Amino acid sequence: MVFVKYGAYSVCTLYIVWWLKGAIRRRETHEVTMALGAWLFITLCFESFGRISSLSYWTVEPTTATNVLGFVFLGVSGLIFLVTSHTMRRKGKPKKGWEQTTELIEIGIFSVVRHPIYFASLLAILGVLLLKISLFSIVVTPAAGVLFFLSAWYEDRYDERKFGPKYRQYRKRTHLFIPFVY
Repeated sequence: MVFVKYGAYSVCTLYIVWWLKGAIRRRETHEVTMALGAWLFITLCFESFGRISSLSYWTVEPTTATNVLGFVFLGVSGLIFLVTSHTMRRKGKPKKGWEQTTELIEIGIFSVVRHPIYFASLLAILGVLLLKISLFSIVVTPAAGVLFFLSAWYEDRYDERKFGPKYRQYRKRTHLFIPFVY
């Protein structure tokens, strides 16, 4: 089982390195910070779920409010990610894949927040923290949160250059990446 865990972690880490290489080559700062935040998230998941996947976690330790809230955060995060990626694919007219949109999207979740995937990422890492509170998760979660914030901030500048005055108007009506807050 340990071999599978570390093998999967290695594959995920190699994907992040591949992602970073392309982002650095393209000089897309928001992608670099997001990749680093994603790597911290993956690291936290592997560290946390090693404990959560053991039978004793579910039979000895009672279900707590933090466990339930952690799973709710993960579920909401996944839903936001699915809805956002679908909207980007359908309404953003991407060049390839779903992320490099050519049209500014101002409907759905994008009418409230400009970077919902970063918000979903923040919810996901908070969910993992709540599932497995440890010194490691308490240190990694804020670091990843800062990287997600920086990703949103850098991508805002990138999108302003890409979409121009229309994006500046959109920016005045919406929040950066936490709905109704920031």
